[in-house]
Amino acid sequence: MTEVAIHESGHAMMFDALGAPIEFVTIIEGCCGERPSFEGCVKLQRERNPAYVVLAGTLAGPGASFFIAGVVPNEGAIEKYQSDQKVLQQIHRDQKDAGTYEEFWLRLNQFLSVWMRSWLVNRKHVILRFANLLQAADTLHGDELRRALESAWASSKPDVQNFQKEVQDALRQSLE
Repeated sequence: MTEVAIHESGHAMMFDALGAPIEFVTIIEGCCGERPSFEGCVKLQRERNPAYVVLAGTLAGPGASFFIAGVVPNEGAIEKYQSDQKVLQQIHRDQKDAGTYEEFWLRLNQFLSVWMRSWLVNRKHVILRFANLLQAADTLHGDELRRALESAWASSKPDVQNFQKEVQDALRQSLE
């Protein structure tokens, strides 16, 4: 199984757990059809989503790479995930009181290394099940995507409303 499949599965499972409808997940091209050097894509159905959904879903990809695929989280590894970095930079620009990007990034790293790590490690089997299905298909969308998500969760998907609150609280604690 490739790191790309695990990375994109981290994104997909977090977005799905948060109730953000997904249009497709792919490991063969970027969201705009480009052929990136590393990244696949999880394309959400809605262009606008709450910041906490985007933050958690975006960080879940690199988190899965670090904590499940075993990528060493250093400067070089972080730079590999350029589209994730662009999303985080845009969220920072949109926040009026976020401080410098370096401060924002340090607080996000706290969230990633504590709460996100725990969530991902505790759902490693779910993420790997989805990654296997994604690896076999290259791209999942429509009913095939829905069935793959359901199969990966195997009846263990968290309650969306309770999980949204949990993520909001965890991010609030990290970003304060």
